[in-house]
Amino acid sequence: MNHFRVCMVWSVMALFIAGCSMDKDRKIKLASGEAQQETGVRTAASVLQVSPEEQRSIAILNFENKTGDASLDWLRRGLADMLVAELGQSPYLNIVPMNRLSDVAQRLGKETGDVGDVAVAQVVARDAQVEMILSGRFYRDGTDLRIDSDLRDVGTGQILRRATVRGPGLERIFAMVDELSEELRTNLRGDLAVAQLADVHLLDMTQSVEAFRCYSEGLDNLEKLQFAEAVSCLREAIGYDSTFAAAYLRLSGLGSWLGGSEVGRHALRQARRHADKLSAPDRIRLRLFEATGIEDRVQLIPDMEELLQFSPYDIDTRMQLAGLLFGMQKFGRAIEEYQIILDLDPERKLAYNQLGYLFARRGDFTTALKYLEKYQQLAPDEHNPYDSMGEVLMWSGRLEEAAEYLKTALTKMPSFYQSAMKLTEIYSELGDFEQALAYSKKAMAAAPNDHLKSIFYGQRAYLYWRFGRTKQAVQAANRALETYPDMAGHALRAGILFKAIGDTAAARHVYRSYFDRYKKAIASGRSDYQLMGSGAMAFLLEADLPRLEVIQTLEEFAKTQGPTLERQLCVASLGTLYMRVGEYQKAKQFQQGIGEFFSLIAKLPAGGRGAGWKHLVEAIHLEPKGDSPDYTIPNQLLEVAQTAGRKDFEYIARLVRAQYHGKYGRGDELAAEYRDLGSPVEDDWMIIGPFKNRSGFLRTF
Repeated sequence: MNHFRVCMVWSVMALFIAGCSMDKDRKIKLASGEAQQETGVRTAASVLQVSPEEQRSIAILNFENKTGDASLDWLRRGLADMLVAELGQSPYLNIVPMNRLSDVAQRLGKETGDVGDVAVAQVVARDAQVEMILSGRFYRDGTDLRIDSDLRDVGTGQILRRATVRGPGLERIFAMVDELSEELRTNLRGDLAVAQLADVHLLDMTQSVEAFRCYSEGLDNLEKLQFAEAVSCLREAIGYDSTFAAAYLRLSGLGSWLGGSEVGRHALRQARRHADKLSAPDRIRLRLFEATGIEDRVQLIPDMEELLQFSPYDIDTRMQLAGLLFGMQKFGRAIEEYQIILDLDPERKLAYNQLGYLFARRGDFTTALKYLEKYQQLAPDEHNPYDSMGEVLMWSGRLEEAAEYLKTALTKMPSFYQSAMKLTEIYSELGDFEQALAYSKKAMAAAPNDHLKSIFYGQRAYLYWRFGRTKQAVQAANRALETYPDMAGHALRAGILFKAIGDTAAARHVYRSYFDRYKKAIASGRSDYQLMGSGAMAFLLEADLPRLEVIQTLEEFAKTQGPTLERQLCVASLGTLYMRVGEYQKAKQFQQGIGEFFSLIAKLPAGGRGAGWKHLVEAIHLEPKGDSPDYTIPNQLLEVAQTAGRKDFEYIARLVRAQYHGKYGRGDELAAEYRDLGSPVEDDWMIIGPFKNRSGFLRTF
């Protein structure tokens, strides 16, 4: 699974960290500056020290159920999750999750279930460089429920503290865990004072035991990447407690499994509404989830870096930071952060996954595959390492090998539709229609909501079209639009297919229907990115619609929006549209702010010479010729590229500048521009086909 899907579950994977040694001066290696561009990663350049008195690592084992009541089995993990919620707010503690110990146990040749045994856990914890383990059990003591716990030093095996709490059954379980947490903190210098100052305890988070039971089950499913099951559990938790902010927060990152982004945003709004019930770490996560604007996300980076200066062993925050850096294409910095994570925790599986994708994005497939091989060794029974390996092999053009890995992923999790989607693409490229269609059907059968089903219908429309099945392609495109009508790409695809079969009336109807939907959304003040984002702008620029009406609609939209990405896309589109209708002065007015637009999109995760740049080139050629070329636009883009460190934007800026050279007949400058870019002049290309893989441009020949 690629980086962006993995990031949706960052907030619940491993809440705190491992990797603290028992030495007097524990150290983390920190790489300074950009990571080297070669296959190796530089890590030992500067050192950050944290004394043992300031931070200690602790693993909380699942509790033993000694009641004989199977209905209380959920408390085995549930009590551990409650203690994580309590103790995880301490800057003096690093909570090591159970799945971390299970991974180490597996590497040591032990059964993961054996980690619940204290003797085994102590061996595993020592290998994982964990300082303390907390184990416990719960009993029926007459009418009371009793919880016993032992805090044990991993190095010596000595019990540091033994604590017992009791109460009249589950109705007092949260208060009992609060008491237990306070008892345990007395062994940690300075931490009891922090606990007394904490403003959120379990009883503040929720007073419903059933809600927490479902929430704990949801966390377990999230750690296993079982998203549909996690959604079901978290929704059930909210059913018991409609103010359970932590459950809303986890749900907000699962929009694709909830039925679309709007449902995810609703969950996020509910988390904000009840933010006073969130723990301190969860409030930081809420800020990250709320940072939908590009500038907001950029601002979070120094905030997280400051947090890591205070809590340098917090792997969860480092994973978030590395993910943000990856998304902003700061690949060197992201690699450094992931390498620090592996210095702290060599068993952190998703860090290997992300490093694999990072090196693949930089074109170093050899190194990428090595990281993914390590991920596979650490998690041989999981589906995701095989899916990731398959995707990266696809990128490198090794389609047949990729298919075998993706099939293995599906064997391990038949409902993992992402692998089925990729197999559809592979067999389409290989010219095997029947296999491609079969995997398309598998993906559709596993789709958890209409949003994803519509995407699969769109993929199937392309599949039918590529193999000459025009009628079925049109039907699939219509199904995509009917299933999720807010997606502009569905409307554009359906219109193109109708035109291809000569039914221009049907194409105009599809275009008009979506455009009316778009206008209605603007009139109602709706700001759903699905209707207002880049896909919608591409539709308005490319669909066969009355130009003046489109211009009027976009001007109304621009008036209602602040300095958002959607508004910037709208303004840039208006510049092109005014060029098309010959209103050159108005077009110039809209192009005056294009530098701000470039600065904004330079921070976006996606880059490269995408389809949107063609509209900028179109505007250049529509502009009336003057006495000499005006290089303002490419110069602004070049300045933004250099400031943001975006090589891809720098290349685009120079290609845009080449358009001006060509328009004004400056042949020498044009040839020099292309020569410096390592490319022949566009007129010099000669493409010969047909190609083995039908599309021809994704493989080396």
